[in-house]
Amino acid sequence: MLVAVAGAAIAGAIFSAAPASAAVARPMSTPDVPGQCSDGTNIRSSWPNGAVLGSCYSNHSLTVHCNNGNEDNFWYYATDNTTSVTGWMYAGYVSVGRFVSVPTCR
Repeated sequence: MLVAVAGAAIAGAIFSAAPASAAVARPMSTPDVPGQCSDGTNIRSSWPNGAVLGSCYSNHSLTVHCNNGNEDNFWYYATDNTTSVTGWMYAGYVSVGRFVSVPTCR
């Protein structure tokens, strides 16, 4: 009986956990950060392989909201203000100020 209860608890935890890429809420106390993307940067619905929602270009205005907190596969959740498309962009194609701290999405 104890094994069945433990197994059910583990299964519930596995099936109820949201994927890391679904986290898009951001800390309200931290201001958004201006950024710039490389030409043709994909804006995705989730990281790393979500649907492409649009593309960002270096002449677009970009607002970075937060990051995924994954040091091995780092992504920003941001809004391309020129096209009003919000989604995930690979951090290797996005730059923010040198001494700027971008919060982790929650």
